[in-house]
Amino acid sequence: MAIETRWNLPTDLNTTLYDKTRVYRCTTEQGEYELAQEINTVENGSAVYRWVDPTGSRSNYYYVKYFATSTSEESPNFLVAYFPLTPREVRMYQLISGWFPDIFKGDISEVEFGYCLRMSLNMFNVHPPMTNFDFDSFPANYEQMLLWGCIVTICMMKYLKLSIRDFSYSDMGFSLNIDRGAKIKQAMEDVNKIYLQSISMDKWAFLRPGLGLGTVQLPFSFGGQMPRGMLNILDTFTSIGR
Repeated sequence: MAIETRWNLPTDLNTTLYDKTRVYRCTTEQGEYELAQEINTVENGSAVYRWVDPTGSRSNYYYVKYFATSTSEESPNFLVAYFPLTPREVRMYQLISGWFPDIFKGDISEVEFGYCLRMSLNMFNVHPPMTNFDFDSFPANYEQMLLWGCIVTICMMKYLKLSIRDFSYSDMGFSLNIDRGAKIKQAMEDVNKIYLQSISMDKWAFLRPGLGLGTVQLPFSFGGQMPRGMLNILDTFTSIGR
């Protein structure tokens, strides 16, 4: 199956020296990576930032290193590659991006959104009762939970970055108060409250039916009164070997 993988181009990349790009692949993130393909760093005057693996899988892991043909040296550092958004993920991104505050727009990359969406999926799966959905198998009628969870996650990720730049200024009667962190925190808490209430109800649909333990039926009746010694004689669970 052909799988496309991408990477972010370094701003200081010397494409004249490092004329080749090596893509490494592994089936486990911490395993031994093998060279999957070597491509030109520049094609038609533009730096290359993507490669299509003809026999790849989204369960694989990829990273990239640059190679200098003139010196036969490979760059010491590597770039972790990522998968582009799927059509379903793109549709969700287009929906959510219209709900972003203006301060968020332009500050969320494709990679960051993909991570936040996967965190939202994990949040749904680990909430009791446990489920094991991926983006292909996730039910369409519960998709709103992914959207709400993704919004909460994005607010959490951007909260510290924005709130630490808030400030207050006052001079000669003029005052200015930039307090975006408090507003983001309140919005995050409001959405999270709705999310937690909804997910608790929605996950009931994935609860497995319970099992009941009944009493062992006896093939006779004791009438209106049972003698005291009867409980010792008719120790039902002992008699049937339990």
